[in-house]
Parts: sequence; C-alpha cells; structure tokens
Amino acid sequence: MKLLSLKAFLLVLVGLTWVASASNGIGHHSLKAADGMCPEEKNFLTIPVEKIPHHPQRHQKLVNFLKSGQRSIVQKKMEAGAMSLVQKSSKKHKAQDMVEVQLSNYLDTQYTGIISVGRKSNKLRVVFYTGSTLLWVNSIRCNDFECKEHTKYDYEKSPHFTPVEEDDLYSTLFGSGELTGVLSKDWVYVGDLIVKNYEFAEIVRQQAILDDAAFDGVMGLSFPEQDEGFGNLISIIDAIKDQGLLKKNIFSFYLQRDVDIADSKIIFGGYDEDLLIKPISWGGVVSNDYWMIKGDNILVGGKDLGLCATPCYFIMDTGTSILTGPTFQLDLLLDSITVDDDCKNYYDLPDITFVIDGQEFSLSPVDYVLTITSSESNLPYSTPEVEDIQDCVSVFYPMDLSDQQNGNVWILGDTFLSKFYTIFDRDNMRVGVARQKDLRDL
Repeated sequence: MKLLSLKAFLLVLVGLTWVASASNGIGHHSLKAADGMCPEEKNFLTIPVEKIPHHPQRHQKLVNFLKSGQRSIVQKKMEAGAMSLVQKSSKKHKAQDMVEVQLSNYLDTQYTGIISVGRKSNKLRVVFYTGSTLLWVNSIRCNDFECKEHTKYDYEKSPHFTPVEEDDLYSTLFGSGELTGVLSKDWVYVGDLIVKNYEFAEIVRQQAILDDAAFDGVMGLSFPEQDEGFGNLISIIDAIKDQGLLKKNIFSFYLQRDVDIADSKIIFGGYDEDLLIKPISWGGVVSNDYWMIKGDNILVGGKDLGLCATPCYFIMDTGTSILTGPTFQLDLLLDSITVDDDCKNYYDLPDITFVIDGQEFSLSPVDYVLTITSSESNLPYSTPEVEDIQDCVSVFYPMDLSDQQNGNVWILGDTFLSKFYTIFDRDNMRVGVARQKDLRDL
C-alpha cells in the first residue's frame, strides 16, 4: 500500500500515518546522531495566515486516492486471494473545572486550535490528535522551506525553556512522512491552563507533514510512551493531571461540519451536556496505544452483513478525516454501497450504522459520500445536485492492521466524529459516544 502519496491535500497528516507505521511493522521512533541537526535560525519568523478557499484539484485527488484503494480490493479478489481566523477566547468553567479551546474547521479535514508555547504571545495552531502522545511544534531550529511557511516556536525568546537532549534527535515515522526533532521543556498554554515544564518535541526536520498544512504542530492526546532512548514520554492530558490543573482527566470533542460556524471545540476536564443527547454509549479502551474500543456491530441499511463476525474494534481518531476498515470486511461493505461515478444512485444508498454499547450511530449518504461538482468542490455533508456531478466516491479506504492483536479494526475519523460527540476518559480508560446537538438549534 503506497501511503506516501497521502499529502495534506488528501487527509489530515497524522490519522493514517501512525496506522501505516503499525501495519507495516515500522517502529515509531529512533535515536539519531546529532550531526543531522539543522543550523539554528536566529530570526523569529511569523507568516500571516489567510483563509484558504476550497480547491477542486485537491479534492479530485482525494477522490482518485479513495477510488484507487477501493479498486485494489476488487483487484485482489479477482486475483484470488475555511478556515476561520477568529480565535475565540477560551473560557474556564470554574464550577466544573473545565477549559475549552475553540477549533477551526479547514475543509472538513483538519480541526485546529491555538495554543501557546514558551510565551503566551507565541501562538501556534495545532491539530489535537488522539493517535499520538507527544506535542510537536514547528521550531526556529528547522530550515526546511515548509517550516518557514509556518509560525515557529523560538526557544531563545522563552524565559522557561530547558533543554532535554540537545545532542540527540528524536524521530517519528508517519505513512505520509517523518518528523525529526529535539526534546525540550517549556511552559505550554492551553486555554486558561499553564502546563509548566512540559516535555515536547521541536521540529528540526520534516518530510511532507507540514506541506500545504493549516497547522504549525500536532498535540498528541494518547497514552504514555516508553522509549529506550528517551524514557517515559507523556501527553499533555497526563501532564495536566500530574500538575493538578483539572479535577478530571477527561477531554471531549464537539466538531461542527459547517465551515462557516467557528463553534467546534475541545473541552479539557469533562464534557458539555448541553451539546449532546443522552444516553452516552461507553466502551472500555482495549489497547495500550490507541483510543480503541470494542464495537457491537456494523449494519448496512439496517442489515447484518457479518462485518463483525470476527469482533470489531473501533479506533476513535481525530487525525483521520475519512473511515478505514480491514480489506476483507470493507470488501463486503463496498459491495453493498456501490457508488456511481456520476452519483445518480445517491438517494438509493443505504445508511451505515456503527453499534456501540447497544446504541446505533448511523451515517447517511450525505455523511460518507464525497462529490466533486463542475462549479466547486464538495466534501461530505452536502447533498449533491446530480446533474452537476463530475465525480463521486465513498470515503472508505482499506487498511489492514496486521500487527494488532485485534485484527478487525476500523478507524473512525472525522467523518464519524464530526457527527457524534466523543468523550475520552483517561481516568477510567473508556470512550463515550453520543448524538450531538447542532449549535444553531440551541
């Protein structure tokens, strides 16, 4: 499977990247010699960010990418075998000890929010990513052209900076590229929280990760990593807990699909009951690496096709914009939702239902079909005008996680997470899913 073609114009950088590493049996991190470090750049560079319009060419590439993956299943069988720049001030709910950070929706593929590193004024836009542990930030240490196109963290101007291992480089290999950096400690500002002396990675080199990206870094929200060369690395949520900044080690996502509404958010310390419809379905985390829970079933048009004859497991991944499934099971699903290139059968396509803790969470065609029109590009979540369609495809891609103990693993990315409120409970090692309310109806 060639995943190096997964640039930022296709998917959010990281969602498929760590999965690709796992499926190929590639280690996540490696220790490298210090002579590979780029010379430090002395000038602090800030590039103004402008609202980026939809690009039909980018989404046509996404359509082609998805189709190529789906066709590969058939071939195997035949072979027998707008980003808003307005950052609302984060508010703190003192009674409940919750802090929220506003997120901006970029083309329904990247949800980013602003944090500060080193100084309150050094604002960086990051993807809050449930599939990794570390915080990675663009740095003045990086001289790559793509780094210069993004806002940078300047350790030289920080009064709280502490080096960790300046002579060693830390690398994370993703399917779409690689990040290499040095570990540092500094103060990180998340909403009204100040996380002191947090250990994170400054990007020294990057390969494809920041290309065409609407962010300056990645904030990991997963579980601690044990690394032979660097010891125990923890995510920002565990650091918040260790420093006693919030009563509960819980965070939750409310992702709005309307790019004209800047009300998507991540809430640290709990969840907002005003944004969800009870009951909440809870699943216990069954992995030491990912926010993965056991699913009950996957139904197509209300029918059980045997997709979970072997138990299904769902990874809730805010870094993936689409949906992935193992090749064999996805083959069964795609046979039932054949999407015409011209989308003429759009209104005949069935709902796809993920069953969690006995509750059904359904995606309709408007949720899982990507269309390209002659006038503009459309991501999912908009009903197509059939006579104006140039291309049409479902947002599923085959991904076999062969080294996972639980083989029938599905990744539920933003296609799913932007329709349902999701709660990540680190204290009790569980994930909650509920139907979410539309802020326009409140």
